[in-house]
Amino acid sequence: MMNMDELDQIKELASKDPSATIQETGQYLVQIKEKLEELVISAGIWMIRAVLLIILFLILRKVIKKVIGFVEDRLNKRSVPRSLTAILAWLIEYGLMIYIVVRILLSLNLLKSASIAATIAAIGLGISLALQGAMSNFAGGLLLIMLKPFKEGDYIIVDSGSGIEGTVDHIHVYYTTIIDVYNQKVRVPNSALTNHTIVNQMADRSRRLEIHVGIGYDDDIDHALEVIKNVVNADERIRKDKQAFFVHELGAHSVILGLRCVVERQDYLQVRWDLNRSIRLKFAEEGITIPYEQLDVHISNI
Repeated sequence: MMNMDELDQIKELASKDPSATIQETGQYLVQIKEKLEELVISAGIWMIRAVLLIILFLILRKVIKKVIGFVEDRLNKRSVPRSLTAILAWLIEYGLMIYIVVRILLSLNLLKSASIAATIAAIGLGISLALQGAMSNFAGGLLLIMLKPFKEGDYIIVDSGSGIEGTVDHIHVYYTTIIDVYNQKVRVPNSALTNHTIVNQMADRSRRLEIHVGIGYDDDIDHALEVIKNVVNADERIRKDKQAFFVHELGAHSVILGLRCVVERQDYLQVRWDLNRSIRLKFAEEGITIPYEQLDVHISNI
């Protein structure tokens, strides 16, 4: 491609003294024509190179995607977590893409080697300012992969006031997909998971179950606790050890009784629902009341 010195030479030839002889003027015109032809040829060659490099880039992008797919398959066969595989594939793919683009720009003289570091620094600063949230989510994804506070298949509760809880379906680069109790897919930004308390309900094969139930102040506490104990012991899904039956609180309207037991984590919700139902039915059979909240108003003559 023609440089700036050659263009300045053409301008100089075109600005010669108009009083020059016809022969000199003709020579100047011939030189201008030759320079223009060289310019057109150089531009054409540059365009052809640009088209060929773009085609090469498209071909290499497809090759890279196939290589990345092959690497992902190999990692999955070695039981590498899907989340780690996804992040590694993302880093390799975009790292190679950026390298190829830089090489193409250098080949087309659109980027000087000396300015690569400054250009990358400027681009990095601009991207980091524009994508602060995305970068924090990406960093959060890396932390989740390295620290492993939970894994795919775990049931977690996000203590962020959002009420999000469910089974972890997949940990992506920027967000984590959770299947909630309504079978809905919830995508939670990774920064929200790393900046808030996470309760992992699947850390152990068993879970502690605790239920509170109120009875009236006129009811027999010992009898009510015995009824609750019989209901718990009748359920074969509940472990016989680590059981506790107690008076949890003396409330404003009722005496709050409590029970604690241990169940397998996959049975937790169903056992909880069944115990609530069974305790309510047994209390009704034994004449034990579960009082409503009430307010006694005493009116005196003034």
